[in-house]
Amino acid sequence: MRLLQVAGSPLAVLAERTTPGASTTLMIYVHYDGQPVNAADWASDPWTPVLRDAPVEQGGKIIPLTAPFNPESRLFARSAGDDKAPITALLAALDANGIPLAVNLKLFFEGEEEAGPPHLAERLAQYRDLLHADLWLFCDGPVHQSRRLQLSYGVRGSYGLNLTVYGPNRPLHSGHYGNWAHNPIMRLAELLTTMRDPAGNILIANYYDQVVPPSLAELEAIAAAH
Repeated sequence: MRLLQVAGSPLAVLAERTTPGASTTLMIYVHYDGQPVNAADWASDPWTPVLRDAPVEQGGKIIPLTAPFNPESRLFARSAGDDKAPITALLAALDANGIPLAVNLKLFFEGEEEAGPPHLAERLAQYRDLLHADLWLFCDGPVHQSRRLQLSYGVRGSYGLNLTVYGPNRPLHSGHYGNWAHNPIMRLAELLTTMRDPAGNILIANYYDQVVPPSLAELEAIAAAH
């Protein structure tokens, strides 16, 4: 195990377990940070994990943290489901006996996912060789609402920006200025409607230029999953 340091960023952890004769390396990514919380919005202290026999909305009561566990019980704590529980489950599975591995395994835990992450590209470039793998598997978030296991073939990203829309510097009487004085709310709405159509297709020029179309095997896997 080693710590991957990047200036101004929380430490990332890289661990590796090699398997004799294995030719494939699997990287499992999990983030250990969480969203900020307001303790006043919680039914219990977010920094002290508690087990409830049902969701709070359904009147769930705190029960002892002892086995056996009811699958419908819920652990409540800051970022328990997203994303500290997957780390705990993953490490418990690796510590279990009698589970032989068929691949070389790498674990990559970093602490900026909820913030962007602003230093991920720099870290990937700086530690390119150490982070090489044939496949990356992301373990992020709680169980699906259907309680069925999921294997996702891709995840969506996000991009943030600050946008300033200019308009009058004071309220204007609609009878005098309506329809011709620029309304910042309408200008922003008009801008947003040029970015995508009702079906969700992005209308920004050249947006799809770098998108790799799904392969036949991927399309068949998607069809089989329905």
